[in-house]
Amino acid sequence: MGVLASRALAAGTALAAVLLCAPAFAADSSMRLDERWHSHPLRDRIFFFAGGDIASNSAFTWTGFTAAPLGLLEEDGWRIRVAGGGGRYRYRTGNVAGGVNEADVMSGELMTGYRFSVGGGTATFYVGGHIENQNLAAPDPGHEAQGTEAGIKVAVELYRRFTPRLFGLASTAASTVHASYHARAALAYEISKAVAFGLEAAVNGDERYNEPRAGILMQTNFGRASLSLSGGFLSNSDKGDGLYGTLSIYAVY
Repeated sequence: MGVLASRALAAGTALAAVLLCAPAFAADSSMRLDERWHSHPLRDRIFFFAGGDIASNSAFTWTGFTAAPLGLLEEDGWRIRVAGGGGRYRYRTGNVAGGVNEADVMSGELMTGYRFSVGGGTATFYVGGHIENQNLAAPDPGHEAQGTEAGIKVAVELYRRFTPRLFGLASTAASTVHASYHARAALAYEISKAVAFGLEAAVNGDERYNEPRAGILMQTNFGRASLSLSGGFLSNSDKGDGLYGTLSIYAVY
């Protein structure tokens, strides 16, 4: 996916988010929303997420939360997401001694969104602010994504259960910050209520690089949380072929 594609995705997603401006959420049949709010102010209204990703020449971690301010997470309605992360990567360049440079990355985002049910699944659109800093270990005037930049980010998250045991996940995001983008799709089969196995494909990139990925995943559920572990092969436009591993956790308050 190039810069033009990521910008087109951003424009389309932003337009769809604008069209979804009428708030609606399903009322609980046994208790009014205001009564639920006073009895349990945060329960089933916020979930936390965190994770880490290790690849051949990079390592990143992230954390954050998503809240449903006007209803429950299982209901359609507005969302607020706050996330932050950081990491380090190596890349090849002819502008530094030895031909390899390193960079530290820090990023944060504050987004608002709307979830709605469609076609037997759910779709959530987000739009908001994004800031990122890429600090190089050695000066490199040829690095296109260095320094601090702030801009607009849009994202879409999709979920659908095709059968009682087979489900699919998809997400995509694009940002004006360093023209960065991300997309991922996964299909998994539950062998029990607690464990699922599946396949995934993804692509990451920005002004500097493009990185397709393909691998396998395992998801396990325990209590009000789920843990996902995935790994496979990648092809980085700068560093070539390699391996990756990702661990993420999701927990409902």
